[in-house]
Amino acid sequence: MILKAKGGEEMIWMYHNLVEINKEGNPYVVSTALNVTERVSLEKDLVHTKRCWNRQVPLLRWEDGRSI
Repeated sequence: MILKAKGGEEMIWMYHNLVEINKEGNPYVVSTALNVTERVSLEKDLVHTKRCWNRQVPLLRWEDGRSI
């Protein structure tokens, strides 16, 4: 889920909800939320870097003409 902070910054949150039953038999929800904004950004950067690397690898050669 993408949320906006007061300052306008977008943050990406991952949620997990679990329904439990207490001793009296009443249901309640246990929820956790994790800010994954930085993780998503790093994953996008990694994909971009891999694409750039894969384009450059064929251009890399040893002096005798062999490819790396």
